[in-house]
Amino acid sequence: MATPDTIIKDSRVKIPDGVDMVWEPKNFDKKFWGKMTVRKALTYSRNLPAVKVAKKVGIEEVIKTAKACGIETELEPHLSLALGSAALSPLEVASAYSTFARQGVYIKPILIRKIEDPKGRIIEKNDPIPQRAASSIAASYLVSILQDVVQKGTGTLARLEDRAVAGKTGTSDESRDVWFIGFTPDLSCAIWGGNDHNQSIYGQHVTGGAIVARIWKIVAEEYYADKDIPPAEFSGAPGMKELLVDPLTGLLATEYTPNPIKKRFVPGSEPTEYAPVPPGAKKINPIKKLFYGPFFSKLGGGDTFEIKEETDEDKVAHEDEFEEDEETSSTFLRSKIKIFKKNLTKQKIDSRDDNNEETEDENAVNLDRSETNDEVVIEEIQDNQEETILRE
Repeated sequence: MATPDTIIKDSRVKIPDGVDMVWEPKNFDKKFWGKMTVRKALTYSRNLPAVKVAKKVGIEEVIKTAKACGIETELEPHLSLALGSAALSPLEVASAYSTFARQGVYIKPILIRKIEDPKGRIIEKNDPIPQRAASSIAASYLVSILQDVVQKGTGTLARLEDRAVAGKTGTSDESRDVWFIGFTPDLSCAIWGGNDHNQSIYGQHVTGGAIVARIWKIVAEEYYADKDIPPAEFSGAPGMKELLVDPLTGLLATEYTPNPIKKRFVPGSEPTEYAPVPPGAKKINPIKKLFYGPFFSKLGGGDTFEIKEETDEDKVAHEDEFEEDEETSSTFLRSKIKIFKKNLTKQKIDSRDDNNEETEDENAVNLDRSETNDEVVIEEIQDNQEETILRE
């Protein structure tokens, strides 16, 4: 089973397609990024690794999983499916993605939950049966990657300030269709943008991450505005371990590791060795830990770092080190505050400038939504007690 850390190569792909025909898909930027993890490939929407994975597992297996997740449209067994070649409805896509939020359990979407008479007696009740579509481990891995898509990949414009969001952008050839499918622990929403005549949107090269991801954020904020739903995190598969690791080596992080990251592991697959300490390395002092924390990472610097309180013994052991490094720490603090102010100012300017151009990778074009057909489908993720009886 592949994991988010499995290495795959972003390189040229040529697939025989009939007699004397070859299908040669391209990346959005027409470039190759070389070796990378599965996590990075999906986070930055690299097409060629997706085709390679589909070829390796088999396109029939891809179709089987899609059907299990609620895709009812007939799917042709072509590798182009890996790039979203099928014509699906937003309802199908929103429903399929809600499966991942439920740790691999699919529940068919319904419009009417129950019918009551004037006295409150239930005449009819609709309780769809939960079905296992994918393993909880596979779903947990995928949710983790799709969170990266929103946090630092092609879907950053869909981020919500206080809620966990996972999602995926989509852009068809010639920008005829743009998609963003996002979900939280209790909401799944798919948004499509395009034209009825199947031509490029305004004839320009636009992306799902630049156009409909913005709309998704507006819809999600409106959804939560009048509901008393506390923010929640995605729950991992039972038994999975979450550890701090060194992003360069994949080994367990130490107090000497800069910018450690959290990763989930299936029991038995987690690293057991600690990352090597570079010659002359020093422990990260409290000031640096502060700015490696989640507050500063939102403003464009550093990754989340787990900060632990120092014991009295630690303070005594590090006393000399902090005295020697006092001047360096002070300089470091001033530089970070300067960067902080600069980023904060930029954020304020960006929030006032609705015409700021952005794309999935660099720039985008804002469109007048009144001239674009935007179709939105929302599915509330049902908490069904019957899910607990499902076993893998």
